[in-house]
Amino acid sequence: MSAPAYSALDLGGVFNLSSPTSDIAVPITLPGDVHSALLAADRLPDPYYGENEKTVMWVGETAWNVERDFTATAADIEGYLTLTSAEVDCIATILLNGEVIAKTQNSFIRNDIDVTGKVRIGENTLRIEFDITPDVAKARADAHPFPIPFTKNYQTNGLKGIHMNFVRKAACHAGWDWGICLMPIGVYGTMSLRKSRLARQDSVQVDQAHGQHSVELAIKTHIFAFAHGEVEIEHTIDGQTITDKIVVNKGDNVVTHNLTIHNPKLWWPAGQGAQPLYDLVTNLEGEKTSRKIGLRKLEWVIEKDEIDHSFKCRINGRDITMMGANWIPADAIPSRITPAVIRDLL
Repeated sequence: MSAPAYSALDLGGVFNLSSPTSDIAVPITLPGDVHSALLAADRLPDPYYGENEKTVMWVGETAWNVERDFTATAADIEGYLTLTSAEVDCIATILLNGEVIAKTQNSFIRNDIDVTGKVRIGENTLRIEFDITPDVAKARADAHPFPIPFTKNYQTNGLKGIHMNFVRKAACHAGWDWGICLMPIGVYGTMSLRKSRLARQDSVQVDQAHGQHSVELAIKTHIFAFAHGEVEIEHTIDGQTITDKIVVNKGDNVVTHNLTIHNPKLWWPAGQGAQPLYDLVTNLEGEKTSRKIGLRKLEWVIEKDEIDHSFKCRINGRDITMMGANWIPADAIPSRITPAVIRDLL
């Protein structure tokens, strides 16, 4: 492939946390959350101790701002720029150098914001202003033409009438039978400034078609192009490489490449066989993403039987009884849910 045209500047790190309605001004590390920052600054008691859940309720009922400066060089801003901020929780306004560049509404998605021409050489300021989610939810419910039922998931938490069904945020943040109500605020995913020559990767999807002794992969790459032109893409898996030059139009593009793996090592559910995984690396002009792929044929089988009909999972041609467990979030405070904690629980 040609010389890489992609680079990324990490925007995560230490921000300044403040509130327009209080004198609190403490550091916060993002990705992360407000509760963790207040705990680290000794501005909050342990929410899990005694009835402190009620004592810390004010955090989720307060507006918060986070802000940091970052430095960009001339090389950082050549080409098209995307400011990526994933899992912003939840109703927030993102500003770059004082200009509003996005308003977020959904804590479950990645926000890719075109900031071409908005980043300057030298010092820049990134700021996120978080609205009070319970207030937004209630206002939306009050403005709705008819009432929509909601659940007070945890009657003792003192949070009155929160309509979680009107905001795209984890419902358990408002409390559950197994978890305290904290209504966390923060950013939990990637924060970066991505530079592209012409286009960026948005996602890669792999569909599988299984034969007798082979698997055909349909690799669908979602590409966002800032302008019409030509880009070079490469997929590598199982020692095979596909390289292609493709024409993209401005906006969203989906490109499919087919690749066959002969005599595949099949993936099986636990207890039924091995779980081999293949590494798929996609390279769009220097923007590399990697994912692990398990090769298996999955069928949901519904057949008439003596009672009515069956519900069966068939993996690689074998009917398998599915078993599992109910998984809840590992902690009410998002920053505490680390890979090490998850491994320990598993």
